[in-house]
Formats: sequence, C-alpha cells, structure tokens
Amino acid sequence: METSYGAIIGYIKRIRDNWSVLHSVYADQTSVGDYIVEDMRRSGIRNVEGINFTDQSKEAMVTALKEKMRKATCVKCSWNGYVDAKDGEWRTTCPSCESGFRPLLHIPYDENLFRDLNTERYELAKTGRILFNHPERTHDDRF
Repeated sequence: METSYGAIIGYIKRIRDNWSVLHSVYADQTSVGDYIVEDMRRSGIRNVEGINFTDQSKEAMVTALKEKMRKATCVKCSWNGYVDAKDGEWRTTCPSCESGFRPLLHIPYDENLFRDLNTERYELAKTGRILFNHPERTHDDRF
C-alpha cells in the first residue's frame, strides 16, 4: 500500500493542528530526496528536517521512542521512573505515594496510529542490528 505525499503532508498538518506541541518533523527522504522536505515547508510545516533512514537510524529512533513511552512522572510527589517494573509488571500508580502518573510522552488516541505502531515487526540481523519491517498491505509512514 503506497501513501501519496499529499496525504502524508495533510496528516502532518492535522497532527500539528491537534497536538499542543510539535517540536520538529523528520521526513524520510531516502528514496525521494529533498522533494518531500521542500513540499512540506511550502505547505507551511515548520521545523522539517530531511533524513535518510538507515537500519542504524531507525533503531536509534525506535529506542528513543520506547524509552520516552516507558517513563513517567508522579503528579503528586514528582517521582520519576519507569512504568514497567524490573519483574515485567506494569505500574499503574506511583510506588512512592500511590498517586497517578503523568507520562513523559503523551500520544493522543488515534486508532490508525496505534494500529500502525503495533503492527511494526523487528528481527535481529546476523550483524547484531535490529531490522524493522511491516506486514504486507500495511505501511510504516506513521510509525
């Protein structure tokens, strides 16, 4: 399934309009070159940077995203830590005061985005690097 550049730019604009903060946009210019970055800028999207995705850059981005999703701050006592405990259990309240968490990264609910995040697959290559892919008839643009 191929997504048009216009649809991608429209989706980024929708995110920008609905989320309170969008610091920057990193656009995959691996196969299309600077075209997508320039088109995003002409469409009014600020702070766009073009990058060439490699196995190493994908692994770094996914690792950073995972770490942000694992961390939280307590709204009452300012405890900072991981929502997943070492024994594999997920915390639902602060271990210090039993209050609720505030995630460090909040992803507004979007059914399609969550589906895309959950369908991405990975495998360990012989080189020790992690390779990412997605099932047929799906895409990884939002991932």
